[in-house]
Amino acid sequence: MRPLFPLLASVACLALVNCAATPKYASDELLGVASVSAFAETPAVETSEDAADDPAIWVNPKDASQSLILGTNKQSGIYVYDLSGAQKQFLPVGRVNNVDVRSVQTANGVRHIAAASNRTSNTLTFMEINPETGKVNTLKDFAISEPEVYGYCLGVAKDGSLLSFVNTKTAKVLVHRIDLETLTATQIDSWTFGGQMEGCSNDDAAGILFLGEEEHGLWRVTHDNGAETKREIMDTIANDQGLVMDVEGVDIWHGDNGTGYVVVSAQAADRYVVYQREAPYKKVGIFNIKPSADGKVDGVSHTDGLAVSSAAFNESLSSGLLVVQDDDNTDPQGYQNFKLVNWKDVEKALELKK
Repeated sequence: MRPLFPLLASVACLALVNCAATPKYASDELLGVASVSAFAETPAVETSEDAADDPAIWVNPKDASQSLILGTNKQSGIYVYDLSGAQKQFLPVGRVNNVDVRSVQTANGVRHIAAASNRTSNTLTFMEINPETGKVNTLKDFAISEPEVYGYCLGVAKDGSLLSFVNTKTAKVLVHRIDLETLTATQIDSWTFGGQMEGCSNDDAAGILFLGEEEHGLWRVTHDNGAETKREIMDTIANDQGLVMDVEGVDIWHGDNGTGYVVVSAQAADRYVVYQREAPYKKVGIFNIKPSADGKVDGVSHTDGLAVSSAAFNESLSSGLLVVQDDDNTDPQGYQNFKLVNWKDVEKALELKK
């Protein structure tokens, strides 16, 4: 009876006015996609359906093993986890979509800042991490004039100031300079694109923002302390070399002397594309995340946001950590969560240079 089901599906599809064809793209086999597994996961978020979205990794400067992972629940707020994935704190700040962190030198010492795009109030919610206690406290919300705040990341300009990059539903990237002494935000530029932007990561040393346009590809925007000077496309969905709709999470694994990797979530294909951080910015590999060999952690699908760090957190995580959102958290079945991957496993799977 199995042939009947495709026939019924076809009939049902024809009966729908807006029945769309399933997007086609090169298979994992054709592209030589490698596989890794997560070593740990966070508890499921407390709300159902589309909830978990974007993580960020804060490196504790006094003891890297006490670093934190922040993860958004875009229905209610921000979770704080330790490096084992255990929940430490929850901040009910609203419908936050993307979150990022930066440690910034100020006249009164280094301040550890987290910030997120907040769709409840169409604001940017700024927080501060106490390195002594590991607690995250809210500071202030900054109103954004364009509707609706969406993707988000932070950066430190070459002049040392804190930069904020927020993507809106109007296909714009609004760049602000944040004064941490007066807690004020000054808009310094606005970049307009052709489609919806979301994932982004700023290379502070190079003055380059890597930015995903969901239905098009990966951009590289060079800027002078936040003011755009050059815009180049790095890769597109049309190239069919790994990227697919939606181009989602984007982050940078920082190597020495400007080397490293840009990691991008190709959401619909359940995979991640890795590029050189430096020129010529070529693609160096693709991987997916399968269930762990011991069966303790399920595989990952349809990743939205991700974060990666090259910090040596402990003996096991000496090459860094990758954290990804998992859209379908199974085994046991539960609401969405975040998975933790040892970067050493990615290095080995893709034969990356350290």
